[in-house]
Amino acid sequence: MTTRLLSLFAALCLLCYAHSVTAQTLGTLSFSPPNPTTADSIASILTPKAGQPDWCPYSSSVQGNNIYVSAQLASCPPGQGTTNTFVLGRLPAGTYQVTWRFVDNFLNLPLPTATLVVAGQSSQAPALSTSAISALLAGVLLLGLHMVRRRPVP
Repeated sequence: MTTRLLSLFAALCLLCYAHSVTAQTLGTLSFSPPNPTTADSIASILTPKAGQPDWCPYSSSVQGNNIYVSAQLASCPPGQGTTNTFVLGRLPAGTYQVTWRFVDNFLNLPLPTATLVVAGQSSQAPALSTSAISALLAGVLLLGLHMVRRRPVP
């Protein structure tokens, strides 16, 4: 009986511990723009889970294809960055693992991590604007009229 009660208590403790670990994640990461190219300035955005605090990111480091954003618990003071957002800037084409690190993460809560894919810039030629197409059409029409007038009529 005592062994059975002890086993039940241990199982209950494990379930409570697993729930507390999964319930305390800090949030999720996203990127702006969502599908960046090498021509875009990219921002990493932390969306805290309900009940979690805001964070003020203050620096980043790059190690290979890993990007680490360091942040502290607080809203950013005016002129000192944007709360929950860190501008990574332009990056070379490739796949990156972005992780936010937190000062005072004494509980070793799981760190928000997301994969960022930066595509190479499109090599498409820029299209002509409507006004440029109209001007080109008018030029061709005038050239055609000029050529028709110069021709002698038989």
